[in-house]
Amino acid sequence: MRLIVALRIAESGIMVKVQIGGSDRQRVVISVYGWKRPADTDYWDGNWLKAGVEVKAGDFTGRVRGNLRAEEFAAFQKEVASLARTLEGHAQFVTMEEWLGIS
Repeated sequence: MRLIVALRIAESGIMVKVQIGGSDRQRVVISVYGWKRPADTDYWDGNWLKAGVEVKAGDFTGRVRGNLRAEEFAAFQKEVASLARTLEGHAQFVTMEEWLGIS
């Protein structure tokens, strides 16, 4: 399994893509389109991100949009880094609102 993280500066701001899986027919892609509330600077309101998720499994493709939190990506990155370093364990992407979970 491959994990690809791409950062691109677009006219509308920063766009981040996290891709799990390398095949065009078997992958999950999380795209971050920007801050949900860019003017808010506090922890609870200022850490929401606008995102979209695409799942491809064979001939099936599903897409959904929702809001994710910055600390959810930070926790996932920490687990993936540990996996890459030790080649043991597992990584999970868990969301506060439980609308998306990847493990």
